[in-house]
Amino acid sequence: SFVCSFHSFVRFVRPSIRSFVLTYVRSYYIRTYLRTFVRSFLRTFIRYFVLSFVRSLERTYVRSFLRTFLRMYVHTFNRSFFFRTYVRSYIRNYVRSFLRSFFRSIVPSYLRTYVPTFVRSYLLTYFRSFLRTYVHSLLPSCLRLFVQSFVRTYVHSIVRTFIQSYVRTLVRTFILTCVRTYVQSFVCSFVHTYGRTLVLSFV
Repeated sequence: SFVCSFHSFVRFVRPSIRSFVLTYVRSYYIRTYLRTFVRSFLRTFIRYFVLSFVRSLERTYVRSFLRTFLRMYVHTFNRSFFFRTYVRSYIRNYVRSFLRSFFRSIVPSYLRTYVPTFVRSYLLTYFRSFLRTYVHSLLPSCLRLFVQSFVRTYVHSIVRTFIQSYVRTLVRTFILTCVRTYVQSFVCSFVHTYGRTLVLSFV
């Protein structure tokens, strides 16, 4: 009977814990925490990416590319005589020089400056702040919610079912043992006294 009550207790607790975990993960964690996490991550990442890219473009493009472009522009303008030839040579030289300077100077310098600074400064600070906020804010709230809901919903029902099953089994075993001992003692005393009276009456 105690084993049956324990099995019924386990069957009662399993679906309630599953439903509690599913509802908590769906409602609280996904809706509130992941939204704020994704928004803050995207905002800071886009700001940092755009600012660093613009700075690297300003440094490399304004200093190196404009100087060469002005020299080439003056040189081609002095040599060109017709508009068509001028425009063709201008566009070709512009595109070539722009692509060369961009892929030679801007992209490597951007990657050199952006990747280590991003990995060192941004990711470390972001994950530190993430862990701090997670540990300080989310874990206590999770524990509070879990303790409150567990105490309110499960402890009362579990204690009730456990006490009921325990009392039932205890009462049954007590009654059965009392009845057995009483019947045995009564039968023994009855047989003993009845045997004595029979023997004495015959004598």
